[in-house]
Amino acid sequence: MVSDNHTPTPLYSLGSSYTSSIYDPSNDTFLLMDVLEEHKNELISLKPLLVFEIGSGSGVVTAFIRKLLESEINFISLTSDVNFNACRCTQETCLMNHFVNKVDSVCCDILEPFLPRICNKIDLLIFNPPYVLTENEPRCEEELCFAGGPNGRHVLDKLLPRLKDVLTIGGRFYVIALKENNIEYLINFIDEGHLECSVVGNRIRGCENLFVLMYKRIF
Repeated sequence: MVSDNHTPTPLYSLGSSYTSSIYDPSNDTFLLMDVLEEHKNELISLKPLLVFEIGSGSGVVTAFIRKLLESEINFISLTSDVNFNACRCTQETCLMNHFVNKVDSVCCDILEPFLPRICNKIDLLIFNPPYVLTENEPRCEEELCFAGGPNGRHVLDKLLPRLKDVLTIGGRFYVIALKENNIEYLINFIDEGHLECSVVGNRIRGCENLFVLMYKRIF
């Protein structure tokens, strides 16, 4: 039986047309959702007006955030993904969970078409990036959801310098990382003191040592 205090995992279904190119929710997904649930009261206190998920994939995390916070606060949900099928799947997941017309999905790279209009606007930013160390950057659609290049950070490294510009003061960024992505480097990326970063989740499953990092914009 599900506890009254527990937010259930949203319904989702990856049809046959999606399975080859969309990341199926896995240990990292559930770790991220567990951390977000642990931080529920803090997120409610944040009173986010804009929640943005980069790389939404199946859409299960965005649907989870709506389940987690919607009864407490009103907010806008935006998602982006470079894979058009992932944007479609995100919308289908939201419809499956009765979030009709509450989530907008845009097929794009990170935040590109939203800049500079979205600067200083994002209160809560979420990203489960492609973090697997690979010899090359993604070479086909199927690799987009996991291939992170030689250090596993080829996408994340594009985003980090923009955090101080896109987050609101006090805004938060939750991101999944692998131990091999150099956690110490990520924690120390504070961009001249504009940011602070801490480890807020850790889970070892098989050969993967997964972390959730939380960045907060200070000024």
